[in-house]
Amino acid sequence: MACQISRDSGPIVRPIRTIRHFPRAFGVVPLAVAALVLAACGSGTAQTGPTSSSTNTTSPAPSSTNTTSTISVSPIATPSAIAACNADAQSVVTAVESYEALKGAWPTSPGQLVGPGGYLRTWPNNPGYYTISLGANGAVDVTPAPGTPGHALGSQNYATYEVPGVGNICATI
Repeated sequence: MACQISRDSGPIVRPIRTIRHFPRAFGVVPLAVAALVLAACGSGTAQTGPTSSSTNTTSPAPSSTNTTSTISVSPIATPSAIAACNADAQSVVTAVESYEALKGAWPTSPGQLVGPGGYLRTWPNNPGYYTISLGANGAVDVTPAPGTPGHALGSQNYATYEVPGVGNICATI
C-alpha cells in the first residue's frame, strides 16, 4: 500500500487507493479457434481408396456383395524431415568418399561403411519419409517413402538429381 504525506497540517500519513488493472483472460471462442488451427496444422492429408494395409469398414449391400471404403493418412514433410534427409544423405556421401580415398575402391554395401572402425555408427534410416541406399560407383540414392509426393520419382542419386523448381530429391519427401 502506498502512502501520501501531507505538508499542510503536519505529517499525516494516509493510504492512497491503488487500482490494479489485469488484462482480461482469453474467452472460450478464441481458444477453440486456436485449437482448431493447431489441429489442422498437425493432421495428415487424407487419401481415400482401397489399400491392403489399412483398416476396412464393410457395410452390407442389398445384394450379396460388400462395399469397402478406406482412409489412409500420409505424413506431411516438415522442414526438419527435409533437413534430416539432406544431413543423412550428406553423411553417407562423406563416408563413401572417405572409403574410396582410403581403400581405392567404391563400397558395394552399407556394411562396409558401418560398424566398429567404420565411417558411420549406424546406417541412416527414416522409413516414414525416405530410405538411403548405395548405387553403382559410390552413388548415394535416396528413395522417398510411399505416400510422399516424391515417391513416384523412385530412387534417385542424391548428388546429381535435381527436381526442377524444387531442389534435390530430399525436397520432394
